Amino acid sequence: MREPKSVTEATAEYKVESDQIGQWIGERVELESEYVAKDGTSKPVYSANITALYRDFVAWLEENRSDRYAISQKSFAVMLGERPGITKTKATSGPDKGKMIYSGLLLRPLPPCVASQR
Repeated sequence: MREPKSVTEATAEYKVESDQIGQWIGERVELESEYVAKDGTSKPVYSANITALYRDFVAWLEENRSDRYAISQKSFAVMLGERPGITKTKATSGPDKGKMIYSGLLLRPLPPCVASQR
């Protein structure tokens, strides 16, 4: 037996509304397509460490969704790594050397009025 169209639509709407990470990405993250080099290889150019991403996610939740609780950083990292176009690797150089970074995304700059409150 097929479920009614209204149930299917309500379920789809609930999934979108309850996708905290998807909403955060939509508001706070710049996603990118992979850069294709002259030799035909491709790799993401944007990257950010998981600690910075998680801190921003929690702050975003507090600013916009006070009725929701933050998931753990571990759960956040797993769920973020499952998103299309986002890859998880350990940085081998630079300021994040040895830390987990996620490639394919970059935090958008905060507006000055919000940045001064953080």
